Amino acid sequence: MTLIYTDGTSKGRFGYLVEGKKPKIFTEKGLTTNEAEYKAIIKALESRQQDEEVYLFSDSIIAINQIIGTWGVREQRLRDLKQVVWTIVMLKYLDVRFNYIARRNNKMVKILRGNHGRNTKSRQPRTNQNIQFVK
Repeated sequence: MTLIYTDGTSKGRFGYLVEGKKPKIFTEKGLTTNEAEYKAIIKALESRQQDEEVYLFSDSIIAINQIIGTWGVREQRLRDLKQVVWTIVMLKYLDVRFNYIARRNNKMVKILRGNHGRNTKSRQPRTNQNIQFVK
């Protein structure tokens, strides 16, 4: 069984992490966040061997629910990407479990997004010196 974490960003960056291996990161201009999420899943599945059992984790509730058929897919671009996902699964005879995972638990998020755009300075812990309790 192989564990894979995927993620995609609105800046066209996407990638996947196979548990115990180095992450794979890709860039493609002009992608929406949802397209990048799908592309990460596609790249991850393309990297797998025939007949492999895969547990795939994504923090994209949209992509996961569309892929497993819980939700419909309105946009043609995403319908096309969903079809690519299932074509890979069928051609490689993959046994895939698609799983939604909270962003804070997605190991690929930390790698792909890092601290970009965030304040990296450590913050001082708050104290209750200025707090007044009112009865």
